[in-house]
Amino acid sequence: MAGGAMAEGVMAGTDGATNEVVPLHTPRIVDEAPGKDALAAGAKGCILGGLAPARSDGPAATRHGHVATSKRGAPMTMGLKLSMWTSFFIELSPEDCLEELAQAGWSHTELSDEHSLALLERGDPATVGKAFRRVADDLGVAVTQGHLWLVVDMAPADEAKRRQVVDRLKQWLDLYLAIGIRAAVLHPGGGEHTDPEARLATQLRTLGELSAHLSGSDLSICLENCSSGDALKPILAQADPTHVGVCLDTGHLNLTDEDQAAFIHSCGPRLRALHLAENDTSGDQHNMPYARRGCVPWPAIAQALADVGYAGLLNFEVPGENGCPIPVRRLKLAYLKALGGWIFSGATATP
Repeated sequence: MAGGAMAEGVMAGTDGATNEVVPLHTPRIVDEAPGKDALAAGAKGCILGGLAPARSDGPAATRHGHVATSKRGAPMTMGLKLSMWTSFFIELSPEDCLEELAQAGWSHTELSDEHSLALLERGDPATVGKAFRRVADDLGVAVTQGHLWLVVDMAPADEAKRRQVVDRLKQWLDLYLAIGIRAAVLHPGGGEHTDPEARLATQLRTLGELSAHLSGSDLSICLENCSSGDALKPILAQADPTHVGVCLDTGHLNLTDEDQAAFIHSCGPRLRALHLAENDTSGDQHNMPYARRGCVPWPAIAQALADVGYAGLLNFEVPGENGCPIPVRRLKLAYLKALGGWIFSGATATP
């Protein structure tokens, strides 16, 4: 990956009070050790094609609180589309990352900010996007979610700067349209504003222009809760629901006192993307579920997603897990595939 892309793509978040972008993680680059572990290859049969088989551990799952059913108590039949964001292999090219995921049996992915930047550096977004789509199709990996420009403030106070940002984001969206992405994650921005009304007006102006650019397509801009989910509600109340939805970041929401299931229910059909990540509330750690004393309420999240009929990717965004050699990450992929199926797959309802 080009050095410039790496510099622009450092993981960042937004301050809950001001929506100001602040850095979260700088991924470590490590050398790949040779060879693949047999366990990673064997994991291909765990949840083939992103669809989990019905769980047969009903009593055990019930004891641990991990049975997700519909509101009426019927077995949940939500088709699982387990996904790993591409920067799990951040040091690889976008194409090589897809190959790693395909070999591990993952058939869905979110194109990361870093890999999006790498593609945009190659030239015309539409041409590059179509070529990348062909590679993805050949490998059997559906790239249907992407993370727009990570560190951008989409709603700066200066109007000339805002116009430049909109023009640049349109290039990102053109790339995503060519690839076939349907959910484009974006941070709400607005950190330069001291007046909440001015911030909201600027956010809505930018979203309106981007929505107009997407007219006639099935691509949605999914606003990510960079901390509070409630902070998104004023934007969602006025933004075009056709092209503006929500991305729930479970780790970010876990750093607030807001309820994950209640937020999912409040979003309903506008919840179109997920960043699944874990932390212990001491910081935005972006770990895998249940790791390192994490306390994200995964059973409640799984149930709420079933309740609202969520049909998007169950996408892991876990930069806390990619600072190790590639062979170790392959083992983590195998584990996460099984773990994701255990958390989210349907099971027989308890009497």
